[in-house]
Amino acid sequence: MVGMHDIERIAAANGGVISAKQLRQCGVNYKTVRKLCEGNLVAIRKGWYQTRTADTTVVTVVKGGGVVSCISALRHLGVWVPNTAHDTHVRYPAHQRRPGRHCHPYKSNPPINSAIDTAEVALGAAANCLEPEDLVVVLDSMLNKQMIEMADARTIVSDSPHPNYLADRCDRRAQSGLETIVRLRLRELGIQLEIQVHIPGVGYVDLLVGQRLVLETDGKEFHEDRDHDYRRDLALHALGYLPVRLSYSQVMDDWPNTRDAILALIRRRDHLR
Repeated sequence: MVGMHDIERIAAANGGVISAKQLRQCGVNYKTVRKLCEGNLVAIRKGWYQTRTADTTVVTVVKGGGVVSCISALRHLGVWVPNTAHDTHVRYPAHQRRPGRHCHPYKSNPPINSAIDTAEVALGAAANCLEPEDLVVVLDSMLNKQMIEMADARTIVSDSPHPNYLADRCDRRAQSGLETIVRLRLRELGIQLEIQVHIPGVGYVDLLVGQRLVLETDGKEFHEDRDHDYRRDLALHALGYLPVRLSYSQVMDDWPNTRDAILALIRRRDHLR
């Protein structure tokens, strides 16, 4: 018999919101739903319920007849997504006309079955919503986390408004979206580089330009062990490398100055031994 623990587990994967369809799939009948609503579940609208600790953003979206989708759903699933858009990305049923832009996969709009879209549907919506650079960031993250394969990335791109060659820019080795962004932007400038290079005595470094210029990206989530970073940098110097650390702000908010500083190092041939 399905208990409240099972229902809460399913709801938790969807921001604390569960649909009547999902409850029926768990074997919960209408009488049991009514009983649950007297205790642990609260009705949001017809056919949709929330737990007492549900995410307020997800609840608001469902109340409005939508589903959390696109990069908002992917962020919930742990995918590295760009922080350029702070608004929640929402998908509505095909029959509902809504003012302004909302997300859905290119040339399709699947039925809504849960409060947060699956990774497949959310990625399809993201491919229709994001700029090329941001889409590669998302695809790299999902490839790295083994949520998709390269064949899936190629299919997503081919089913999107983007040119097919965009999939060739993806790389599953990328450890963060920030690393992907720097890689893409430098290669657009014609700079040859390698990613995730293993250096004996140091470990893997994010990007290697030429023979000795090491670029390490420090995203917002990687600030816990600064001593470890300092030890790595010192070891790289001792081996003849030139390590340069790039912060989230330098890449996302001050790229022109960051780019010019990197180019100055290359023009001086500091990237060569």
